[in-house]
Amino acid sequence: MAGFLRRLFGGGRKNGLSLHDYALFLETSHWTSPVEPTITRARVPQITPRLPGIKAVIWDVYGTLLYCHHEGESRRFLEETDAVGEAFEVTVEHFRMWPAMSKSRLSPGAYLWNQFQELAGQVVVEKNVRGNEHPEINLGNIWHHLIQRLQKGGFAYDAGVLGPPPSFAQKVALFCDETLERTALFPGAREALTALKERGILQGLACDGQVYTGAQLVKALARAGGARSLGAYFDPMLCSFSYEVSVARPAPALYRALLKRLRDRGIEPREVLIVGNNLGLDVALPAAMGCRTALFAGSADTVRLQQDSGAAHRARPDAMIIEMEQVVEVAAG
Repeated sequence: MAGFLRRLFGGGRKNGLSLHDYALFLETSHWTSPVEPTITRARVPQITPRLPGIKAVIWDVYGTLLYCHHEGESRRFLEETDAVGEAFEVTVEHFRMWPAMSKSRLSPGAYLWNQFQELAGQVVVEKNVRGNEHPEINLGNIWHHLIQRLQKGGFAYDAGVLGPPPSFAQKVALFCDETLERTALFPGAREALTALKERGILQGLACDGQVYTGAQLVKALARAGGARSLGAYFDPMLCSFSYEVSVARPAPALYRALLKRLRDRGIEPREVLIVGNNLGLDVALPAAMGCRTALFAGSADTVRLQQDSGAAHRARPDAMIIEMEQVVEVAAG
Protein backbone atom coordinates (compact mmCIF):
# COMPACT_ATOMS: atom_id res chain seq x y z
CA MET A 1 0.00 0.00 0.00
CA ALA A 2 2.70 2.49 1.01
CA GLY A 3 4.51 1.97 -2.30
CA PHE A 4 1.36 2.70 -4.24
CA LEU A 5 0.67 5.81 -2.17
CA ARG A 6 4.22 7.05 -2.74
CA ARG A 7 3.79 6.67 -6.51
CA LEU A 8 0.38 8.31 -6.38
CA PHE A 9 1.12 11.28 -4.09
CA GLY A 10 4.90 11.37 -3.81
CA GLY A 11 6.89 11.26 -0.58
CA GLY A 12 9.19 13.41 1.44
CA ARG A 13 6.56 15.53 3.18
CA LYS A 14 7.28 16.45 6.80
CA ASN A 15 4.10 14.82 8.08
CA GLY A 16 3.53 12.51 5.13
CA LEU A 17 0.27 12.34 3.28
CA SER A 18 -2.41 14.58 4.80
CA LEU A 19 -5.29 12.91 6.62
CA HIS A 20 -7.75 14.35 4.08
CA ASP A 21 -5.75 12.98 1.13
CA TYR A 22 -5.55 9.59 2.82
CA ALA A 23 -9.33 9.59 3.31
CA LEU A 24 -9.81 10.43 -0.37
CA PHE A 25 -7.48 7.58 -1.28
CA LEU A 26 -9.54 5.14 0.79
CA GLU A 27 -12.69 6.28 -0.96
CA THR A 28 -11.34 5.22 -4.35
CA SER A 29 -9.14 2.27 -3.34
CA HIS A 30 -10.03 -1.36 -3.79
CA TRP A 31 -10.04 -2.38 -0.10
CA THR A 32 -13.82 -2.10 0.06
CA SER A 33 -16.54 -0.73 -2.17
CA PRO A 34 -18.02 2.75 -1.58
CA VAL A 35 -21.43 2.94 0.03
CA GLU A 36 -24.63 4.71 -0.90
CA PRO A 37 -27.22 5.72 1.70
CA THR A 38 -30.21 3.42 2.02
CA ILE A 39 -32.99 5.84 2.90
CA THR A 40 -36.03 4.56 4.76
CA ARG A 41 -38.55 7.37 5.19
CA ALA A 42 -39.06 8.34 8.82
CA ARG A 43 -42.63 8.71 10.04
CA VAL A 44 -42.41 12.15 11.57
CA PRO A 45 -44.37 15.33 10.89
CA GLN A 46 -42.61 17.96 8.80
CA ILE A 47 -42.41 21.33 10.53
CA THR A 48 -40.63 23.91 8.40
CA PRO A 49 -41.24 27.45 9.69
CA ARG A 50 -39.07 30.26 8.41
CA LEU A 51 -36.87 31.37 11.30
CA PRO A 52 -35.85 35.03 10.90
CA GLY A 53 -32.53 36.30 12.11
CA ILE A 54 -30.45 33.15 11.72
CA LYS A 55 -26.81 34.12 11.19
CA ALA A 56 -25.13 30.73 11.68
CA VAL A 57 -26.09 27.11 11.05
CA ILE A 58 -24.19 24.52 13.06
CA TRP A 59 -24.41 20.96 11.78
CA ASP A 60 -24.12 17.65 13.54
CA VAL A 61 -22.07 15.24 11.42
CA TYR A 62 -22.86 11.57 12.08
CA GLY A 63 -26.44 10.73 11.20
CA THR A 64 -27.01 14.23 9.83
CA LEU A 65 -24.54 15.23 7.13
CA LEU A 66 -23.11 11.71 7.02
CA TYR A 67 -25.35 8.69 6.71
CA CYS A 68 -24.29 6.09 9.28
CA HIS A 69 -25.77 4.13 12.16
CA HIS A 70 -23.61 5.59 14.91
CA GLU A 71 -23.34 8.98 16.59
CA GLY A 72 -19.55 9.30 16.45
CA GLU A 73 -19.17 7.92 19.96
CA SER A 74 -15.72 6.47 20.61
CA ARG A 75 -17.07 4.02 23.17
CA ARG A 76 -18.41 1.77 20.40
CA PHE A 77 -14.83 0.55 19.90
CA LEU A 78 -14.90 -0.80 23.47
CA GLU A 79 -18.07 -2.81 22.95
CA GLU A 80 -17.69 -6.58 22.63
CA THR A 81 -19.19 -7.04 19.18
CA ASP A 82 -18.19 -9.20 16.23
CA ALA A 83 -18.12 -6.12 13.98
CA VAL A 84 -15.53 -4.34 16.12
CA GLY A 85 -13.44 -7.50 16.36
CA GLU A 86 -13.50 -7.87 12.58
CA ALA A 87 -12.51 -4.21 12.14
CA PHE A 88 -9.38 -4.79 14.21
CA GLU A 89 -8.56 -7.98 12.28
CA VAL A 90 -8.80 -6.10 8.97
CA THR A 91 -6.72 -3.21 10.32
CA VAL A 92 -3.92 -5.51 11.52
CA GLU A 93 -3.89 -7.31 8.18
CA HIS A 94 -3.97 -4.10 6.12
CA PHE A 95 -1.00 -2.49 7.88
CA ARG A 96 0.86 -5.79 8.38
CA MET A 97 1.21 -5.34 12.12
CA TRP A 98 1.22 -9.00 13.17
CA PRO A 99 4.99 -9.74 12.83
CA ALA A 100 5.69 -7.17 15.58
CA MET A 101 3.19 -8.70 18.03
CA SER A 102 4.00 -10.97 20.96
CA LYS A 103 2.94 -14.59 20.68
CA SER A 104 -0.60 -15.11 21.90
CA ARG A 105 -3.39 -17.65 21.71
CA LEU A 106 -5.58 -14.81 20.47
CA SER A 107 -5.83 -13.84 16.82
CA PRO A 108 -3.72 -10.78 15.87
CA GLY A 109 -6.80 -8.55 15.73
CA ALA A 110 -8.15 -9.76 19.08
CA TYR A 111 -4.70 -9.34 20.63
CA LEU A 112 -4.44 -5.72 19.51
CA TRP A 113 -8.08 -5.06 20.43
CA ASN A 114 -7.37 -6.23 23.99
CA GLN A 115 -4.47 -3.79 24.22
CA PHE A 116 -6.64 -1.04 22.77
CA GLN A 117 -9.32 -1.68 25.40
CA GLU A 118 -6.72 -1.68 28.15
CA LEU A 119 -5.28 1.70 27.13
CA ALA A 120 -8.68 3.27 26.47
CA GLY A 121 -10.01 1.97 29.78
CA GLN A 122 -7.14 3.62 31.63
CA VAL A 123 -7.97 6.95 29.97
CA VAL A 124 -11.64 6.65 30.91
CA VAL A 125 -10.76 5.90 34.55
CA GLU A 126 -8.36 8.85 34.72
CA LYS A 127 -10.97 11.21 33.30
CA ASN A 128 -13.64 9.90 35.67
CA VAL A 129 -11.32 10.51 38.61
CA ARG A 130 -11.03 14.12 37.44
CA GLY A 131 -14.80 14.45 37.58
CA ASN A 132 -15.67 14.08 33.87
CA GLU A 133 -19.09 12.45 33.78
CA HIS A 134 -18.96 11.75 30.04
CA PRO A 135 -15.25 11.34 29.22
CA GLU A 136 -14.21 11.30 25.58
CA ILE A 137 -11.38 9.16 24.26
CA ASN A 138 -9.01 10.55 21.66
CA LEU A 139 -8.69 7.51 19.41
CA GLY A 140 -5.67 8.98 17.63
CA ASN A 141 -3.77 9.05 20.94
CA ILE A 142 -4.74 5.46 21.76
CA TRP A 143 -3.52 4.24 18.37
CA HIS A 144 -0.34 6.27 18.80
CA HIS A 145 0.46 4.37 22.01
CA LEU A 146 -0.27 1.06 20.28
CA ILE A 147 1.98 1.92 17.35
CA GLN A 148 4.81 2.83 19.73
CA ARG A 149 4.43 -0.57 21.38
CA LEU A 150 4.50 -2.28 17.98
CA GLN A 151 7.61 -0.35 16.96
CA LYS A 152 9.43 -1.78 19.97
CA GLY A 153 8.63 -5.19 18.49
CA GLY A 154 10.05 -4.21 15.10
CA PHE A 155 7.00 -2.76 13.34
CA ALA A 156 7.96 -0.40 10.51
CA TYR A 157 6.08 1.56 7.87
CA ASP A 158 6.86 4.21 5.24
CA ALA A 159 6.91 7.41 7.33
CA GLY A 160 7.72 9.45 4.23
CA VAL A 161 4.21 8.67 2.97
CA LEU A 162 2.19 8.00 6.12
CA GLY A 163 3.92 10.47 8.41
CA PRO A 164 5.48 10.25 11.87
CA PRO A 165 3.74 8.04 14.47
CA PRO A 166 1.17 10.64 15.67
CA SER A 167 0.11 11.39 12.08
CA PHE A 168 0.18 7.73 11.07
CA ALA A 169 -1.93 6.86 14.13
CA GLN A 170 -4.68 9.20 12.91
CA LYS A 171 -4.74 7.40 9.57
CA VAL A 172 -4.93 4.00 11.25
CA ALA A 173 -7.78 5.26 13.45
CA LEU A 174 -9.61 6.49 10.34
CA PHE A 175 -9.09 3.18 8.56
CA CYS A 176 -10.38 1.17 11.52
CA ASP A 177 -13.45 3.41 11.78
CA GLU A 178 -14.20 3.13 8.06
CA THR A 179 -13.74 -0.64 8.27
CA LEU A 180 -16.32 -0.77 11.06
CA GLU A 181 -18.81 1.28 9.03
CA ARG A 182 -18.34 3.30 5.86
CA THR A 183 -19.87 6.77 5.79
CA ALA A 184 -21.63 8.54 2.93
CA LEU A 185 -23.16 11.98 2.42
CA PHE A 186 -26.91 12.33 2.81
CA PRO A 187 -28.61 13.22 -0.48
CA GLY A 188 -28.89 16.98 -0.92
CA ALA A 189 -26.32 17.83 1.76
CA ARG A 190 -23.79 19.33 -0.65
CA GLU A 191 -26.44 21.48 -2.28
CA ALA A 192 -27.76 22.70 1.09
CA LEU A 193 -24.25 23.61 2.29
CA THR A 194 -23.60 25.51 -0.93
CA ALA A 195 -26.93 27.37 -0.79
CA LEU A 196 -26.41 28.51 2.80
CA LYS A 197 -22.91 29.73 2.02
CA GLU A 198 -24.19 31.69 -0.99
CA ARG A 199 -26.72 33.36 1.29
CA GLY A 200 -23.96 34.55 3.59
CA ILE A 201 -24.94 32.34 6.53
CA LEU A 202 -21.97 31.11 8.56
CA GLN A 203 -21.69 27.35 8.97
CA GLY A 204 -19.91 25.16 11.48
CA LEU A 205 -19.82 21.65 12.93
CA ALA A 206 -20.55 20.37 16.42
CA CYS A 207 -20.61 16.66 17.19
CA ASP A 208 -19.14 13.76 19.07
CA GLY A 209 -16.21 13.20 16.77
CA GLN A 210 -12.54 12.44 16.35
CA VAL A 211 -9.55 14.01 14.63
CA TYR A 212 -10.54 12.18 11.41
CA THR A 213 -14.20 13.28 11.40
CA GLY A 214 -13.44 16.23 9.12
CA ALA A 215 -11.55 13.94 6.74
CA GLN A 216 -14.53 11.58 6.54
CA LEU A 217 -16.75 14.51 5.68
CA VAL A 218 -14.31 15.76 3.02
CA LYS A 219 -14.15 12.42 1.23
CA ALA A 220 -17.94 12.12 1.32
CA LEU A 221 -18.34 15.63 -0.11
CA ALA A 222 -15.80 14.87 -2.82
CA ARG A 223 -17.67 11.69 -3.78
CA ALA A 224 -20.84 13.80 -4.12
CA GLY A 225 -19.07 16.27 -6.41
CA GLY A 226 -18.29 18.86 -3.74
CA ALA A 227 -15.12 20.72 -2.81
CA ARG A 228 -12.29 18.73 -1.24
CA SER A 229 -11.96 21.13 1.65
CA LEU A 230 -13.99 21.82 4.78
CA GLY A 231 -13.07 25.48 4.45
CA ALA A 232 -15.16 25.69 1.29
CA TYR A 233 -18.29 25.37 3.45
CA PHE A 234 -17.44 25.73 7.14
CA ASP A 235 -15.74 28.39 9.23
CA PRO A 236 -12.84 26.54 10.92
CA MET A 237 -13.37 28.54 14.12
CA LEU A 238 -16.94 27.25 14.30
CA CYS A 239 -16.06 23.56 14.24
CA SER A 240 -16.09 21.79 17.60
CA PHE A 241 -15.54 18.07 18.18
CA SER A 242 -15.77 16.11 21.40
CA TYR A 243 -12.20 14.82 21.22
CA GLU A 244 -11.02 18.46 21.43
CA VAL A 245 -12.92 19.23 24.65
CA SER A 246 -12.27 15.74 26.16
CA VAL A 247 -15.93 15.13 26.98
CA ALA A 248 -18.82 13.78 24.95
CA ARG A 249 -22.41 14.92 24.90
CA PRO A 250 -24.70 15.24 26.87
CA ALA A 251 -21.97 17.14 28.72
CA PRO A 252 -22.46 20.78 27.61
CA ALA A 253 -18.75 21.61 27.10
CA LEU A 254 -18.94 21.07 23.33
CA TYR A 255 -21.66 23.70 22.85
CA ARG A 256 -20.25 26.06 25.46
CA ALA A 257 -16.96 26.29 23.59
CA LEU A 258 -18.76 26.87 20.31
CA LEU A 259 -21.19 29.48 21.64
CA LYS A 260 -18.31 31.44 23.14
CA ARG A 261 -16.65 31.64 19.72
CA LEU A 262 -19.95 32.73 18.18
CA ARG A 263 -20.45 35.45 20.79
CA ASP A 264 -16.93 36.67 20.04
CA ARG A 265 -18.22 37.14 16.47
CA GLY A 266 -21.26 39.08 17.71
CA ILE A 267 -23.69 36.18 17.22
CA GLU A 268 -26.06 35.31 20.05
CA PRO A 269 -27.49 31.80 20.65
CA ARG A 270 -30.97 32.82 19.39
CA GLU A 271 -29.31 33.61 16.04
CA VAL A 272 -27.86 30.09 15.78
CA LEU A 273 -29.64 27.10 14.24
CA ILE A 274 -28.40 23.67 15.36
CA VAL A 275 -29.23 20.88 12.90
CA GLY A 276 -28.98 17.28 14.06
CA ASN A 277 -30.65 13.88 14.11
CA ASN A 278 -30.71 13.30 17.88
CA LEU A 279 -33.63 14.73 19.86
CA GLY A 280 -31.70 14.71 23.12
CA LEU A 281 -28.22 15.75 22.01
CA ASP A 282 -28.96 18.02 19.03
CA VAL A 283 -32.23 19.55 20.23
CA ALA A 284 -32.74 19.43 24.01
CA LEU A 285 -29.14 20.25 24.90
CA PRO A 286 -28.53 23.29 22.63
CA ALA A 287 -32.12 24.54 23.08
CA ALA A 288 -31.49 24.74 26.81
CA MET A 289 -28.57 27.05 25.98
CA GLY A 290 -30.76 29.38 23.93
CA CYS A 291 -30.18 28.08 20.38
CA ARG A 292 -32.80 27.42 17.70
CA THR A 293 -32.94 23.78 16.63
CA ALA A 294 -33.95 21.60 13.69
CA LEU A 295 -34.37 17.84 14.02
CA PHE A 296 -33.22 16.08 10.84
CA ALA A 297 -35.14 12.86 10.23
CA GLY A 298 -33.49 12.03 6.93
CA SER A 299 -33.93 8.30 7.46
CA ALA A 300 -35.77 6.11 9.93
CA ASP A 301 -32.44 4.32 10.49
CA THR A 302 -30.60 7.42 11.64
CA VAL A 303 -33.06 9.69 13.50
CA ARG A 304 -32.81 9.32 17.28
CA LEU A 305 -36.00 10.27 19.12
CA GLN A 306 -35.03 8.72 22.48
CA GLN A 307 -38.45 9.20 24.03
CA ASP A 308 -37.27 7.38 27.18
CA SER A 309 -34.99 10.32 27.95
CA GLY A 310 -36.62 13.00 30.11
CA ALA A 311 -34.82 15.83 28.30
CA ALA A 312 -35.68 14.39 24.89
CA HIS A 313 -39.31 13.83 25.86
CA ARG A 314 -39.67 17.52 26.75
CA ALA A 315 -37.68 18.74 23.74
CA ARG A 316 -39.55 20.66 21.05
CA PRO A 317 -37.45 21.47 17.97
CA ASP A 318 -38.21 24.68 16.11
CA ALA A 319 -38.27 22.64 12.90
CA MET A 320 -38.54 18.99 11.89
CA ILE A 321 -37.18 18.22 8.45
CA ILE A 322 -36.72 15.17 6.26
CA GLU A 323 -34.98 16.77 3.26
CA MET A 324 -31.72 18.71 3.30
CA GLU A 325 -33.07 21.61 1.23
CA GLN A 326 -35.57 22.29 4.02
CA VAL A 327 -32.68 23.53 6.17
CA VAL A 328 -32.16 26.33 3.65
CA GLU A 329 -35.86 27.21 3.71
CA VAL A 330 -35.90 27.37 7.51
CA ALA A 331 -32.61 29.23 8.02
CA ALA A 332 -33.04 31.74 5.23
CA GLY A 333 -36.40 32.97 6.54
